[in-house]
Amino acid sequence: MPTHQFLSDRRRGKPAQEIVAAKLREKGYTVQVVKDGYFPDYDLVAEKGSVRFTGEVKQDYRASDTGNVCLELQALAHSKASILFLLADQKIFMSPLQETLLYAQNWPRKRVTGEHGETSALVPLEAYRALQFVQTLN
Repeated sequence: MPTHQFLSDRRRGKPAQEIVAAKLREKGYTVQVVKDGYFPDYDLVAEKGSVRFTGEVKQDYRASDTGNVCLELQALAHSKASILFLLADQKIFMSPLQETLLYAQNWPRKRVTGEHGETSALVPLEAYRALQFVQTLN
């Protein structure tokens, strides 16, 4: 049974998925946001011509305050999406999910976060933004 925190996080995350979907549609993609509980391995599917990808959408509500992005290792490892969309500091960052996971796993600064005490990499926002494989969607 889902915890209260999980349900709350999912409710807060749904608008982020819609924000990413709307931005991709502006860029000419056809986007399907996956229904809650229907397919938990990714949040959306986008297509444009011969390009098709799946996306995992995360939102870091505290990035502007802390100056860090929090990359949850377990969540990234669980996802089957090809692209990570991270909403942080009023921007939408996109990056290859597996490359981002590898970077986060190797990042030296880790903290226990979340209701289940999962390990997360705390990466300075400016360092994350400067990575060659990270792009800004908006």
